[in-house]
Amino acid sequence: MASSNSPIHVDDGFNEYESAAKCQKSTTSKVWDEMTKLECENKNELKAQCNHCKTILSTKSSSGTSHLRHHLNSCLKKVNKDISQYTIATQPSVGGVPFIKNYKFDANECRKAISTFLVCGKHSFRTVEEPGFRYMMSIASPNFKNISRYTAAREVLMYYAKERDRVKEELAKAPGLICLTSNNWNSEHTNDEYICITAHWVDENWKLQKRIIRFRALFPPYDGLNIADELVLCLSEWGIDKKIFSITLDNASYNDVMISCLKNRFHANRAILCDGAFFQVSCCAHILNLIVKAGLELADDVVGKIRNGLKDFI
Repeated sequence: MASSNSPIHVDDGFNEYESAAKCQKSTTSKVWDEMTKLECENKNELKAQCNHCKTILSTKSSSGTSHLRHHLNSCLKKVNKDISQYTIATQPSVGGVPFIKNYKFDANECRKAISTFLVCGKHSFRTVEEPGFRYMMSIASPNFKNISRYTAAREVLMYYAKERDRVKEELAKAPGLICLTSNNWNSEHTNDEYICITAHWVDENWKLQKRIIRFRALFPPYDGLNIADELVLCLSEWGIDKKIFSITLDNASYNDVMISCLKNRFHANRAILCDGAFFQVSCCAHILNLIVKAGLELADDVVGKIRNGLKDFI
C-alpha cells in the first residue's frame, strides 16, 4: 500500500472517488497546475501537496479550492521562483549594493509610454507598425502586444483627454488668480496663422506652474476681434474666465483691439481687477529683441566689415 504522503497522478486515485460522489465538482481549477493530489487510506480525508514548498493541505469535496489558492498566493517559494516578476533596481541601495525589486508588466503603462514617445518625439503614428520598432519592443518587453497606428492615435487622444482633465482640476484648485501669455505667428510653409495661450499660476505650495492651454490654427480674418473670441472661448472651456489677472502680449497692432474687447466682456462679468489697469502687460523679451535688432541695423556696416576681416583668419 502506498504511503499517505506519496504523490500520485491526477487521473489515478481521485477519479474513483469522483465517480462515487455524485456532487463532486470538476477538478479543472488552475490550482491543480501547482498542486499534487495525494492518495490517502481514508478517501474522506483528501490531501493536496504544494509543488513549491511541499506543504500538505486538506482538500475535501465540500471545501473547494479557495484555501489552496490562498496558499499559492502567499507561498514564498512560489513567489521567489517566479523570477520574471523581479528585476534589478536601477538605483542602488544605501550601501551601494544593487537589490532586486518587484516588477510586473503593465500593458496600460507601456502604451502610455509609447504615447509619450510619439508625442514628445514628434513621430508618426506609423512608427508603431515599423519592423524596427516592433523588434525593439519584442526585446525590451516580450509581453507587449503589437498595436496598429489607429490604436496608437486613439491611445494618444485618450492620454491627452486625461491630462487635460487633470490640468483643468489644477486650474480650478489654484488659490489665486491666473496670468496668461499669448503669442501668434505665421507658418512659412502653409501661411496659416497659429495662436498659443499659456496659463501661469502659483499653486498651494507656492510653486510657479505653467501649462499650455491652447495651441491651434486660427480662421481668417486674423484681426483683434477674432482673436478675442478665441481667447474667450478658451477661457470658458477651461473654466477660468473669472480667474484672470493679466495677459502678456507683444506690441502687434491687433492686440490693442483684442484687449479692448476682452476688457468690455470682463467688465460685464465683473471679472477684472482695478478697472483693468494691470490687465495688459507688454512682453519685455519682445521689446528687448526689437531694441537689439534696431541697434544691429545701425551697426550693420561695421558688423559686415568685421565679418569680412575675420574670413582671412578662418
